[in-house]
Amino acid sequence: MQKMGIVLSLFIGLFTIGCAQPKTTTLSGYIFVKGSAPHSYVALEDKEHHVDYKIENAKAFHLAQRQREKVTMEVVLLKEAVGPGFPAVVHVVKID
Repeated sequence: MQKMGIVLSLFIGLFTIGCAQPKTTTLSGYIFVKGSAPHSYVALEDKEHHVDYKIENAKAFHLAQRQREKVTMEVVLLKEAVGPGFPAVVHVVKID
């Protein structure tokens, strides 16, 4: 009975770890600083799909200095868009 419990807990642990891996996606668009101080943020604007993405770790890649540049980046989606004024939040993994 204990062996069954150990095997079951290992299976559940491995399943949880496998599901917890973040999935990356590739986005391309233009970098803009949106909003007004003190609520401004760096965003990726996808003009093809008319979607904005708030970039959580923009300082790590110095993206505020790359305004109006077209970039392609690999990101992890952290939070879905809620509505107007509340864009999806992404974490940049790599910039091409």
